[in-house]
Amino acid sequence: LKEGDRVLDCGCGIGGPYRNIAKYSGADVTGITINEYQVKRANAINKRKGLDGQVRSQQGDFMKLPFEDNSFDHCYSIEACCHSPDRRDVYKEVMRVLKPGGQFVSYEWCLTDKHDPKVELHVYSKKLIEEVDKDGNGELDREEFAQAVLKQQLHHLQLILCSCKVQQRAAAPAVAVQRVDVDRRVFLQ
Repeated sequence: LKEGDRVLDCGCGIGGPYRNIAKYSGADVTGITINEYQVKRANAINKRKGLDGQVRSQQGDFMKLPFEDNSFDHCYSIEACCHSPDRRDVYKEVMRVLKPGGQFVSYEWCLTDKHDPKVELHVYSKKLIEEVDKDGNGELDREEFAQAVLKQQLHHLQLILCSCKVQQRAAAPAVAVQRVDVDRRVFLQ
């Protein structure tokens, strides 16, 4: 990222990561979240920190992004898309709003084929992921949860980083991307 890049934070919460990204890269960052409380809190913090000209939160659905095609140079998501009913809808929208050559990076929790809905610990850990900091008040620390996953050896969960770059747009608007390169790294197994 560099100064002047337009970046989308897809599922921004109260904007902690986007403030740091903007501060250290000089990029202009817009965050989107469906939660009105998070939007108000994020924008208040942005103003208090003097970053409101460079970062902002907007209420909206990341499965129906309220932005024009080719609006952003880059996009990222941190533990947000995993909460959508169908991640394909989110990714399709992300690819639509990215400019050609734009990069999308996503860091998400995923269940593996080792998940067993009959095992109480598996069901409980899945519930924790689904509810982690749901209302943006920071009650459950994600790093502490990740360490707990490691200690409990919950092999039915993975934390993955996925990165893709828009290479070429298809002619038909229904198909957002012709080719996507994916770099997938598993952090927790």
